[in-house]
Amino acid sequence: MQRENLVPIFHEYIHYIHEISTPVGNVGLSLDLIKKSLFSNFFDPRKDSCESLGMTGDLCDRYRYMNASKALLEGSKSVNAKILKIELAGNQLQNFQILSGDMLGSRSIEIPILTAEIYQNDKFEVDLYFGKFFIYEGLAYELDRELDKQLLGLSVIRDDMRFTEYTVLRLVALKIYPDIDTKSFLTVASLSLAYINCGFVFIDLLRVLKKRVDAGERLEDVLEQLKQQVRELMAGQSDDFEGAQEEIIAIFTGRPQLLTAFQYICGQAKATYAIRKADPTFEVDLIFSGQFETLLEKASICDYMYQFTDLDSFSRDFLGTSSMDDATSQACKVLISYSHYQECHREFSTAKLESRNIETPCPFFSCCNLQLRQEHAKICASRPWRIFEVSARTDQRYCWYGNGVLEFKGITEP
Repeated sequence: MQRENLVPIFHEYIHYIHEISTPVGNVGLSLDLIKKSLFSNFFDPRKDSCESLGMTGDLCDRYRYMNASKALLEGSKSVNAKILKIELAGNQLQNFQILSGDMLGSRSIEIPILTAEIYQNDKFEVDLYFGKFFIYEGLAYELDRELDKQLLGLSVIRDDMRFTEYTVLRLVALKIYPDIDTKSFLTVASLSLAYINCGFVFIDLLRVLKKRVDAGERLEDVLEQLKQQVRELMAGQSDDFEGAQEEIIAIFTGRPQLLTAFQYICGQAKATYAIRKADPTFEVDLIFSGQFETLLEKASICDYMYQFTDLDSFSRDFLGTSSMDDATSQACKVLISYSHYQECHREFSTAKLESRNIETPCPFFSCCNLQLRQEHAKICASRPWRIFEVSARTDQRYCWYGNGVLEFKGITEP
């Protein structure tokens, strides 16, 4: 099963590598943690209650700033239509907010605007913000297509998702540099992730590359010089990056499951940052040289889930662990639950969230075989945070989701 599904697993694995090993990925993680820290101030103080009281006041404003900053970095997302053509429509100066200690700071970054001609029953134009999302998806798609080509012994890639958000990166690259090869524009894309304004940097570096090659320099030489610039940049930021990982770990002192999870994640971040600092485009180079197994050795794959299509969802899907010890794997499931709870609520109270009558299943609903899942399936399928209250008021034996709420409340602090 793993061999048959290697390519789609690999696509998600590339996203994981970019999140933990790049400066722009680490900024996204920091913004998420600030949001979670702000959100945790609004819990119902009753020990057996899972409810959030809803965010208010200055902390709510800060939460919204962090949310807006994260959205700004990511740019536009799914297009849900066939993309026929891309035009570069200039840049837009945006204010990027970040919390440093107790102070809210800001800086301005330039975000490229793309005008896309799309088809959805009819032709029309939309403006897209070119940020982290399109670079991440473009890198993962082009690399998984290259791996697919190698595994099947094909002469060209099977371009199943062309004209979608997965190929916006390619369309932008070819608009700027029409005869650039895939490996070269992916190299530039990987380099751009060393910068917060990665979309702007990707376009700028492509223009620099084309200008210098048109002037007579060898493409390989220019790319190596661009790599050296990123090596120096990342080396200069290395102490700050490592310090940020230690600060993240310290946040969860007294919350043993989350502490274990972030010790693992931050350890992986330090290790892969060091690899990228020495070889800024290692994932692109290894794939195009046919060494994808070496990539797996450099950056251990995270846990994953196989999802099937049977209508009966009880214990249907397979949750796999390939590189963690059991305690760490369990702790990471608690972290996923913790994140799910916060993302479902955002700034709203539990009462307001539940009044919308939108069913939100537990992330592990379809792979869980616990007695709790069998006896309280409706809760797990619609309002999984409420499973915390079931355990808190009975045997106090918590599932992953219950533990996520428990540690978010800080009850496990000494």
